[in-house]
Amino acid sequence: MGRGAYEVNPVMAYVLDVSPSAFVIAKYTLTCIASLIVLMLRNVVIRRTKYTTHVLLYCFAGTFAAVIAWEIYLIWLV
Repeated sequence: MGRGAYEVNPVMAYVLDVSPSAFVIAKYTLTCIASLIVLMLRNVVIRRTKYTTHVLLYCFAGTFAAVIAWEIYLIWLV
């Protein structure tokens, strides 16, 4: 963050202003809550498709991996 980066999400920017520790805790907590909700609803069938919400876990994992790859790229870039 000291090299010109900033948080675009206003809620997380506020939490980051509070402290970096609060930011990490909030980010981790929100990720865990979303994962738990999807896990609890993993057998629910999405309307008008043959897919269950279990498929969303793979989508979340792929998206999360892409975000991590992007962040590693940005670290190496700077």
